[in-house]
Amino acid sequence: MGTPADSAIVRQRLLDAACAAFAEHGYQHATVRNICSRAGVNGGAVNYHFGSKRELYARVLRLAELPLEPPHSGGNRAAHSSEDRLFRFISFFLESTLGRDEPTWSGRVLANELANPTDLFDELIREAIEPHFSRLRSLIGDIL
Repeated sequence: MGTPADSAIVRQRLLDAACAAFAEHGYQHATVRNICSRAGVNGGAVNYHFGSKRELYARVLRLAELPLEPPHSGGNRAAHSSEDRLFRFISFFLESTLGRDEPTWSGRVLANELANPTDLFDELIREAIEPHFSRLRSLIGDIL
């Protein structure tokens, strides 16, 4: 039996492999076998560490959620004009999802979920998309 540190390493390897697999194939076409193979672990590791493919996918969706502000922004409203804050928000959002040269894994996971929704879609909209929409609406309201 492995140590808690070994368990944490396997769990992280599974998460990394799942992020790549779900980004590449979407939930419907990513397989537990492929995820475990990518992670270099036993085929039962997903069920042991996450309970199911669905629960692993739910965890990946939570990891894919984007913050509302860049980590270094500090949210200082007085330091920038409304137009500048809107530009920064849109730039940060696009760069976070689309990347500079190619889409990020998180952007691809979210795009796959939007194109082929799972039963987690409503939760994703409520927890990850609506806050961005509210922030965007607020920034536009400030300009108007």
